[in-house]
Amino acid sequence: METQSANLNKEAIKYGVFFGLFNVVLFLIVYLIDFTLFVSFKLDLLSIVIAIGALIFFSRTFRKLNGGFITFNKLFQLLFISYILSIFLGTVFTVILNTVIDPELPEHLKKTVMDNTYQWMHDWNVPDAKIDETMAEMEKQDFSPSFKNTTLQTFYGILFAAVMCLIFAAIYKKKNKEADYEALLANESNQSS
Repeated sequence: METQSANLNKEAIKYGVFFGLFNVVLFLIVYLIDFTLFVSFKLDLLSIVIAIGALIFFSRTFRKLNGGFITFNKLFQLLFISYILSIFLGTVFTVILNTVIDPELPEHLKKTVMDNTYQWMHDWNVPDAKIDETMAEMEKQDFSPSFKNTTLQTFYGILFAAVMCLIFAAIYKKKNKEADYEALLANESNQSS
C-alpha cells in the first residue's frame, strides 16, 4: 500500500508540473499575441475552464491508478499537490515575466485596465466627477509584482485551488465496498475466535 501511495504521489507531482508548464506556455503565447488579454474576463474564464478540465482528468486518472477506488482524503491530497505545483510554476513565471522579460508590463496592464474602466464608465453615462474620482483611485493602485502583491495573488490561488480540489475529491471519491465488507468479515471472525 505504501508503494501504491508513493506512486500516486509521484503521479500527482508529474501532473502538477505538466499542468504548470502548460499554463506557462499558454500565458507566454497570450503575452506574445496580445498582453492586454491578461486583464480580460475571457482569459480568466478560459483559465477556469482549463482548470476544471485538468481536475476532471486528474481525478479520473488518480482513481484509475488506484485500482478504480480512492478515498476523499487521498484524492484531495493528490489534487492539491498537483494544483499547488502548478500555482508555484505560474507564480515563478509571472515574476520572471514582470521583472526580467518585460519590466514595463505591469504599467502597461494598469493603463489598459484604466482605459477599459474609463470606456465602460463613459458608455454607461457615469458622471464625469465619479469617473475622475475612480481614475484617481486607480492611479494609486500598485500593479507591480511586489512581494505583497505576489503573496496575495498566490494566497488567493491556493484558496481557490483548495475549494476546487475539495469539490472534485467529493465528486470523484469511490469506496471499495467489497474490500470494506471483506475487512468487516475478517474483523468479525477474529473477534469470535
